[in-house]
Amino acid sequence: MSFREDPPSDATMVGQLTSEIARLRRYNHALTLRLARALEAEHKQLARELHDELGQSLTAIKTDAVLISNLSQGTNAQSHASAQAILDTVSRIYEVVYSMMRRLRPSVLDELGLGPALETLIAEWHQHHPYVPCQLDMAQNVNDLDDLAGITVYRTVQELLTNAARYSAATRVTVTVAREPAPHGERLRVTVADNGRGLSDQTTSTPGGFGLHGLIERVQALGGWLDLDSAPGRGTKVSVWLPIKQPKPDDE
Repeated sequence: MSFREDPPSDATMVGQLTSEIARLRRYNHALTLRLARALEAEHKQLARELHDELGQSLTAIKTDAVLISNLSQGTNAQSHASAQAILDTVSRIYEVVYSMMRRLRPSVLDELGLGPALETLIAEWHQHHPYVPCQLDMAQNVNDLDDLAGITVYRTVQELLTNAARYSAATRVTVTVAREPAPHGERLRVTVADNGRGLSDQTTSTPGGFGLHGLIERVQALGGWLDLDSAPGRGTKVSVWLPIKQPKPDDE
């Protein structure tokens, strides 16, 4: 009686390896989603604490400074000047804090939805880059995404606009958000295109591209994909496709 087992065939080994790769990919996507949800929840909590704690303290300081300024006007020039200096400092601190809150978690996204949030993002970007026209072409209804998909779309546009400003030297940027038919429902296509210098193999591997790699992982974990079309001298076009799923209460 022999207890020797024949070694697995090449086809069996390839099948097992393929199955293991697929399992690891599913695990990686699930882990990416868990990390993304945890990160966004932490961002949301930090933004709320900045607003509630630091915001209230700055308001109290500003109120006292205004009172001192009014009382000292025309009677104590030194106190009046100090009060005005405090008001200027508080205003600068508030601008920094407000900018941090927007980057952590844009309140307009929670209050009004993705559409108004993207419009606000484009308007704020244009304020910092007034000589670079940025056109937003957006579908009428983009507010029915679940929370993680919505913030992913927002982060996508935010990241790609930041890259366009830093690296492209573009004179025109276009952002398109469109709904498209898909085999099992609908999907959302987000495209950011510029007419800048384009990317080379060297620029795509720089540390500044780390945000793009993280974006690709999150998009893939949500069942979507990303396409990068760029070459030196002919601009950059990045498109992201995401399946549209109805939000569920347990996704919050």
